[in-house]
Formats: sequence, structure tokens, C-alpha cells
Amino acid sequence: MPLDYRNSRRFLLVFVVLLLAAVAACSDENSAADDGSGNADDTETIENGPDVDEQAPDPEQVDADDLEIIDEWQEAGVPRFRGGEVLDFEPHASRVENGGTLLVDGVNASADEVIAFYRGALTALGWEERRVGEREMTAQNDIASLLVTVSVYDDQTLIMMILTDNLGNS
Repeated sequence: MPLDYRNSRRFLLVFVVLLLAAVAACSDENSAADDGSGNADDTETIENGPDVDEQAPDPEQVDADDLEIIDEWQEAGVPRFRGGEVLDFEPHASRVENGGTLLVDGVNASADEVIAFYRGALTALGWEERRVGEREMTAQNDIASLLVTVSVYDDQTLIMMILTDNLGNS
């Protein structure tokens, strides 16, 4: 029995919220683990730079002046992926204005292209990367933390973003 579109969106939303919770739990100031021998692992923290997966795409060169900022997230300065349309916005309790979950649809790009775009665009707008993978990334600026995840279903690309309080300053 095929899932209808509404149920698959809800499942994806719950999955991303759980993913954000896991990222938040792992992003404390002492993220370098000690194995008991006095040697910390090789995971880079924000103080030494972002934790970037080897399979993550390189950042795209982006000019900040060419970016369109998402209406709901003007204060935080979150750019819209080119050609993408906001499908749904669900506000969450947050200190940052309009914190919540936003779905962007109508994207004609691969997951690599989306992550490469957001790596370049967010950096151009003053955001700092925290973690970057093949299909997801987290970044923060002075007021907010952002999770970007990309899902591809039947040649359709959906971007889900969660904007919340700056987790590094909580």
C-alpha cells in the first residue's frame, strides 16, 4: 500500500525533528571524546572548524548579493534554494523569530547540489558550519542554529530546514 504524500511529509518531519535532537545532544562544548588514555578523538569541533564528512560536497561559490532570503526567516538570514518554493512552514517555540520547520519543494537539483549551495550561501551570509554530511548539514550564526536535510524521492528533491535557537549559546 503506497504512502500518501501527507503521511510521508509527516514521517519526514518527525524524522528530522529527531535528527535535530540527536545533533543538539552531540554538539556540546566538549565534543572531543576521551577514550580513557588521555587522547581525544580526531573529531573536529567548532573551535577547530566544522566536522565535515569525507563524502560531503564542496561548497558552491555564492555571492551573498544574489541570494533570496526566505520570507519567514529574514531576521536569521536563511537563503532560499534557487527555484525552490516553500511548501509548508510549521512554527516552533523558540527565542529566534519564526523558529520552526520549513519544507522547500520544486527543487530541480541533486542532494549534493543542495548541500553545496547551502555550504556556500550560509558561509557568505556569515553562518558557521557545525557539521556537514552528504544529505544534511548544521550551521549557526549569532542568533540561530539551522539544520538542512535533503531527501530525494522518485526524482523529486525536498529540502527540510529547522531553525531554532543558537545551540552553541544555550
